[in-house]
Amino acid sequence: MSSSGNEITAAKPKPTSWRSQAAQLAAIVAVVFVAKGAIAEPFYVPSGPMEPTLLIGDSLVASKYP
Repeated sequence: MSSSGNEITAAKPKPTSWRSQAAQLAAIVAVVFVAKGAIAEPFYVPSGPMEPTLLIGDSLVASKYP
């Protein structure tokens, strides 16, 4: 059988520059800090005063808006 020339070749991804990757990383870090500061923040229960409902070491996320 002869090949018909309709072979599918995989496209090679373009290599990204280190500046582009650094900019993407900075954007991700910025989004995380904005979300942590404006929307909700994780907390850990450090001691036993809330022990009937939460155990020491439990983690929870507290919303900054009711």
